[in-house]
Amino acid sequence: MNILNSLRNLFIDFSTQGAFLAGEVPSIDCGEMVLPTVHSGYKQLEIIFFDFFTISENDVIVDVGCGKGRVFNYLLYKGLKNKMIGYEINELLAKKTRILRSEVKTY
Repeated sequence: MNILNSLRNLFIDFSTQGAFLAGEVPSIDCGEMVLPTVHSGYKQLEIIFFDFFTISENDVIVDVGCGKGRVFNYLLYKGLKNKMIGYEINELLAKKTRILRSEVKTY
C-alpha cells in the first residue's frame, strides 16, 4: 500500500468517525473456529459497492461480521443514508462500534 493510499484511508476514517478503523482485532475464540477481525480496504469497497452494484435509497445494508464498522464508515463517507445494520460476534467490539457509529445499529 502506498503512502497516498494510506493517507486517504486515514483521512476517511478520521473525517467520518474520528477514529482509526484499520488493523486487526484478535479472535474471541481460543481455538481456530473464529478468525481475527481485519479491516476492509476502501479501494475494494469502492469496487464492490459502486462498480458492481447499485444501491437504491430503500435498500437496507447488512454487514455480518461488521468488526469496527469500516464498510458502513465508507458508505456514510460516500453520502449514503440507507438503514445499516451490523452484526458482530465479538461483544466488546460490537459495543465500541455502536458508540462510534450512531447512524448504524450494531448487534
